Amino acid sequence: MKAIEDYGTSSTQLDDDEDALRNRENHMTQGLTIERQTNLELAILATINEIRVLKSVLENDLQNKIIDLSTFYQKHFKHNQVDNILMPFYVNMHSAALSEASENSISIDQVTIKGKTAGEIDALKTLQSLEEQWNKLLLQVDESLPELAEEEEKDPGEYLDAEKISLIDCERNQSVTLDDLLSPKYGRFTLFVLIRFFGCSVCLDHVRELVTRADEFEAKLVNIVIVCKGRREGGAKWKQLTGVTFPVLADETGAFVRCFHFGVSVWKMNNSKEFHARAMVRASGDDEFKAFVDDELHEFYQLGGNVVLDTKGKVIYVFKSAGLDERPTADELLRNIPKVEIDPFVRQRVEEDKIELNGGVMPQTAEKSGCSSCTVL
Repeated sequence: MKAIEDYGTSSTQLDDDEDALRNRENHMTQGLTIERQTNLELAILATINEIRVLKSVLENDLQNKIIDLSTFYQKHFKHNQVDNILMPFYVNMHSAALSEASENSISIDQVTIKGKTAGEIDALKTLQSLEEQWNKLLLQVDESLPELAEEEEKDPGEYLDAEKISLIDCERNQSVTLDDLLSPKYGRFTLFVLIRFFGCSVCLDHVRELVTRADEFEAKLVNIVIVCKGRREGGAKWKQLTGVTFPVLADETGAFVRCFHFGVSVWKMNNSKEFHARAMVRASGDDEFKAFVDDELHEFYQLGGNVVLDTKGKVIYVFKSAGLDERPTADELLRNIPKVEIDPFVRQRVEEDKIELNGGVMPQTAEKSGCSSCTVL
């Protein structure tokens, strides 16, 4: 097996071979049939070997403090390095499992990989034990990440200084401040939906739900905008791919994300259960992400959330996702937006100005029978 260049060559392949040989000798002593190594067993052993290599490198850098924490995160996680290295091994393992008819099975992280030979079963048990160690290491990394917060990051308090935070309107390719977006001419409240990256399936499902309930938000004069830490080009492409008509804003400086401390988590994306689940999707031929756009500013481990502000920048509601698939329902969002008495003339002016904000297309055009405002992939 060719080792990943950036992480050096493996020093554990010989140990793996010796372990496998000892296991086979034990099976012979017990009178079990010894079979040639299957593709599944080889795939499992390759995964074990790669996890050991990565685990050793991460532990060496983290525990011995060879590099500072910021450099550690940039080196191993910022641009999705660990995920890119390990995921192909998990996909190969699940592909081999799917292609082999099996009688015995062992469940790992609630995802079942089946095996029929003694070698496969032994390898799976070794993998399970190693994954427990891997998960503990990632939790240790997560516990250290809050230390990366910049000194100027402070809780926004009851009111946000909306003039100091700028975002990019991806469709119009122009800078806008939060103060611009909170203008009373667009509504009494603004709901900011932070998506993790352009292509996050859970985020897109959440946006789709908001589109189908858009008339209810409109009734409360709520303007809905999508925010993502990424480039304007990525946001424009994602908007085109999905057909979502809510304004899409790129947080190119990360100011909006930092202001509300949405946080990141390498454990939630790189724990063994998540690897197995995602690998099974890929191995079965399905797309893991929806309308994915590669963007160099993406923070793959960024957590999502929702924020509601009023026209004066008062923080009405904040939801910070604790997990990859955690999002408030439309009902919860609506419950947390105050009811206001609306003058008919004011409602008419708001609707006219929303047309201007969205380039001539009202975001609240979804029919109750379905989502006509976006062509979600």
